[in-house]
Amino acid sequence: MNYYEGVNVDVLSMLPKEARTVVEIGCGAGRLTEVYRAINPTVRYLGVEISTEAAQQAATQMDDMIIGNIEDTDVFSELEDILGGSEIDVLVFSDVLEHLLNPWDILAKFRQIMSPDGYCVACIPNISNWTILAGLIHGEWNYADYGLLDKTHLRFFTKKTMIELFEQAGWQIEAFTPRIFAPRETEQAMSVFTSLASPFGLTPEQVSENLTVFQWVIRARCV
Repeated sequence: MNYYEGVNVDVLSMLPKEARTVVEIGCGAGRLTEVYRAINPTVRYLGVEISTEAAQQAATQMDDMIIGNIEDTDVFSELEDILGGSEIDVLVFSDVLEHLLNPWDILAKFRQIMSPDGYCVACIPNISNWTILAGLIHGEWNYADYGLLDKTHLRFFTKKTMIELFEQAGWQIEAFTPRIFAPRETEQAMSVFTSLASPFGLTPEQVSENLTVFQWVIRARCV
C-alpha cells in the first residue's frame, strides 16, 4: 500500500460522528476523509498535505485543500483564512507530529483556534518499542523509508514524553490507545525484557507497556 493511502482505524474510532469541522494535518491521499465522510456526510473537512501528488488525490474528498508545510507561517495563515473565524472541532495529526521541527509550537498555535469542546487526535510512533531496543543492543540505529526510524522523522517520543509534549503546549491528554504490531514476536521479546524490570526499578507491567506499543493514538483537549 502507498505510504499516503492507508486508513488508521484507531484514529478513525476516536473521531466523533457529529463533528462540524475537522482539520487533518498530513492528510495524505484523503483516505481517512473518505471513510469518515461515510459516517458523517455533513462534516466540513479541511486538509493540509506537503506532498503535491497526495494532496491532489485528497482534494476530491476535501472541502478545502492546502498544499504545504503547516510549519510555514503562510500555510497556517491560509488555513485560518479558509476557516474564516470558525473554530475547529477535531484536529487530526496521524503520524505527523514526529515529522515537525517544532510540534510544541504547532500544537500551541492550534489551541487558539479550537472550539471550546474541541479536541486533537494524534497517532505518534513509540521510540521505546522493543524493536528499537533490540537494534541498540546490536549497535544499530538504521533509518528507513518508513516505520519507527523513518528517515524523515525529526522528533522521537515515548509515552511519557508524548504527555509532556501536549501538556507543554496547553493540552490535556484524556485517552490513549496502544497499537501493537507483530504480537507473537512481541510476546517472545517481552519474556526476555520483563526479566530486567527489577534491576531498573520497574515492574514487569511498566516494562511491557513501554516496549510493546508500536504507536500510541492520543485524544487531547485544550486546557
